Amino acid sequence: MTAIRSLSHPINLLFLAILLTSVAIVATLDAAVFLPIVLLGAAFVFWSYKNPVVWLFSVILMHAIFLRRTQEISPAEIFFGVYFFGYFAYWLVDSVLIRGKALVADRAGGWLLAFLSVSLVSIVIGLLNNVVPGLWLREVLTTSVLFLFFPAREILKRESGMKAVIVSLVILSIGLAAYNVTMYTSSALAAEIYGGLLGRRQPGSVHFFFTMVVLAASVWVHGIGGTKYRLATAVVFLINAAALAATFTRGFWIAAVIALVLLFLLAEGKKKLKLLIWSTAAVGGAATAAVFFFGGLGEVAIMSLFARFVSTGEALQDLSFTNRIAESAAIIDAISRSPFIGHGFGTSFRFFNLLVRTTVETWYAHNGYLFLLFKVGLIGTIAFLGFYATVLWRGFLLTRFVPSGSARRAFVHGSWAILASLLVVTVTSNVFIEREPLLLIALAGAFLTNEYEGMRLRRHSPRKY
Repeated sequence: MTAIRSLSHPINLLFLAILLTSVAIVATLDAAVFLPIVLLGAAFVFWSYKNPVVWLFSVILMHAIFLRRTQEISPAEIFFGVYFFGYFAYWLVDSVLIRGKALVADRAGGWLLAFLSVSLVSIVIGLLNNVVPGLWLREVLTTSVLFLFFPAREILKRESGMKAVIVSLVILSIGLAAYNVTMYTSSALAAEIYGGLLGRRQPGSVHFFFTMVVLAASVWVHGIGGTKYRLATAVVFLINAAALAATFTRGFWIAAVIALVLLFLLAEGKKKLKLLIWSTAAVGGAATAAVFFFGGLGEVAIMSLFARFVSTGEALQDLSFTNRIAESAAIIDAISRSPFIGHGFGTSFRFFNLLVRTTVETWYAHNGYLFLLFKVGLIGTIAFLGFYATVLWRGFLLTRFVPSGSARRAFVHGSWAILASLLVVTVTSNVFIEREPLLLIALAGAFLTNEYEGMRLRRHSPRKY
């Protein structure tokens, strides 16, 4: 009887289905040589599904290993989707249907579920508009990363879950920074560093660098851990600050400055001075290290960064800015034709591109707010911003009540500053349809929601926000 109950457990049934399907595919393709790999992969899936912390750690790292920026969906994205939604299906059956836990436990979850439901409906709207299947599937898969919010709330209640997120982000950001340094120091790209500041390059992993700069600064300012821990935090900050600078992405430079200013405003007394001194020393130290380790190349990089920073004030006069105004005007016109339900995922609009001097058709908009209105209409946009505003408000309340000197306070301040600054940067760099920021929004939202729930329980307050 025990064996039957064990076999009927959702994770066992799911693993059995995956195993049988994998073996059947290998047999059909007559590729028996790959059977050991398939079996190892199935075993890893089974192990990670039974250990949610491992699954979350893997999902975060997969954003660098498997996912690439492509216009249509790739095989790697399909693999990620199967792995991601496979666990979500298991979690839904096990937690909600069997253990009776509520999928929506509070207002933030309700807003997010409403947005995701509207997003699924927008698939039908997009199909009625004869969109390219690969495009709408890619957009839906990207947006669906927000489903992570629901299982992450449960996982992040464990200390091991918090450590897994922090360690995975550190590994991811440093690994990507090292990769970028390797590419920059190659002879071909070294010659293009100065030209790169003209702003036509796609920033590489800028969201993770930005996030780690803010989190590391918050941890350092709040004096968390001993000397070794603080030294490690300083190293993480310097590496990610240098990597963020090397992306030549002015939008995220401004976002980082806004986040650091918010941390300064939230800090108490001497911590404000500490943040100013540490930030100034970090910039000077990074510049010195660049010249020391990379010689002439480092000097060129510093000159490029300085020129890029000085030109930030002239961005409004740039042709690219004028082009984005034209893009926004075209998408506003499209929004006016279907303001409430939008045009659906996968749909595109046309405008005259001033950079290439021809009319182009694109699914992407640089303004994240206009993008949401175009895709999911006023209904979906209100639902998403309702979720975002709820999390931000609760995070702000937490900044006042979380005990000083605790690691939780440092991460609450850092998470809130990140989310607040993203609302600004999305005006010119759409973070509402990119996997990395949506991953960070889901994780930060789950963490702040958990902390808010814990705060209310500790204060025994019946009031709801």
